Amino acid sequence: MNEFNPQSLKMDSNGWYQLPCGNKVKFGSENYIGKDVRLGNGVVFGSRERVGDYTEINDGVRLNNLVKIGEYSIVGEGVILANSVEIGDDVELQAEVKIGMSVRLGNRINVGYGTVIGQGVEIGDDTKIGAGTVLGERVRLGRGTRLGKRVRLSDNIVLGDGVSIGDGMTSEALNLMFINIYRAQFGASFKATKWVRKNRLSPLKKGRMIEYKKGAVIEELDAKVSDQQCAHGLHVYRFGLSPEWYGLSREGLIPITVEIKTDDLCFAGLPGNDGSLRVKRLKVLD
Repeated sequence: MNEFNPQSLKMDSNGWYQLPCGNKVKFGSENYIGKDVRLGNGVVFGSRERVGDYTEINDGVRLNNLVKIGEYSIVGEGVILANSVEIGDDVELQAEVKIGMSVRLGNRINVGYGTVIGQGVEIGDDTKIGAGTVLGERVRLGRGTRLGKRVRLSDNIVLGDGVSIGDGMTSEALNLMFINIYRAQFGASFKATKWVRKNRLSPLKKGRMIEYKKGAVIEELDAKVSDQQCAHGLHVYRFGLSPEWYGLSREGLIPITVEIKTDDLCFAGLPGNDGSLRVKRLKVLD
């Protein structure tokens, strides 16, 4: 791929370059355009962009700086891409999609009309997102995810590989569904695993230091029911699970068993991400 040089094109007094097909485009500096790329009318490039071979960018698309688009992709009319967006190969962004800063899209992704994607989002390969969906900041979607139309996922939501969610669903509603599943499966209470230091203090040095003595009932008054896994509360794992299964270290930690009332569940999980729980109150059993 070579740096695109628009000097051979005619520029009007407003900075628009006219392509041989008649469409007008604005170029920034250090734009790299691949082979047989099709550019619609009114496309605006920032600086240091890269567009792969055989990609189609339709009318009215705006690319801010440092955007990278792979090969064989389609960017629909009126799409807006913020700084440092990276898009893989064979991706289709339908019309009026808006994507925030530092978003990473894998390969073979289809994003429906009017979808809004917040900054810092990561989307795995082979994912399909329905029209009118809104993804908050720092959302992570695993490979092969299927989201219906008008789905709403809050900031920091993580969904695992192969998850399918129907039209109109929200991450808040999904969390409540998982809480109700615990009530139906376990009744009034259930056992979970809490990992603590060998002296039975909280595993993390930041925040309130708690000692988990046998028989103690521990409460986090600020804990509220929400779809946020890492919000205020006491954080435990489903019974028998271990931190390294979630990319964390268990060095210097020991597992203890705790009892939790289902009414004290604040975050019970989301599809493909149901191993770590957040609760308001627990009792140390051993």
